[in-house]
Amino acid sequence: MGGTKMKHFTTEEWIDFVNQVTSPKQQEAMKKHLGTGCKQCKESVALWQKLHKTAAMEAMYQPPQADVRLAKAAFAAAGAGAHRNKKSSLSRSDVRQSLASDAGGRAVQRIGNQANALPR
Repeated sequence: MGGTKMKHFTTEEWIDFVNQVTSPKQQEAMKKHLGTGCKQCKESVALWQKLHKTAAMEAMYQPPQADVRLAKAAFAAAGAGAHRNKKSSLSRSDVRQSLASDAGGRAVQRIGNQANALPR
């Protein structure tokens, strides 16, 4: 068979292609290659495009402020207890239970109360 061997691009090159940091000449060559119907490279590009899109959405995510306050309070209470006594009675399950049953900030109050009740 006298066919020519198809040149595939590397993973790094496809990542640069998706991130649009390749030269215009390289972009054109890669688009042309995709136009030949190369299944392997189309799948690679599709994967990196999906990852790029997911990363962009993740970077824009902002958790609700109420959740941030609860998490900070839980970590602060757990940290305060751990510094007072290495064998703290405030366990992760206590924190999880308090957070799961929160209504109007009561979990934060319970965590604070539990931390204050720890032996000094």
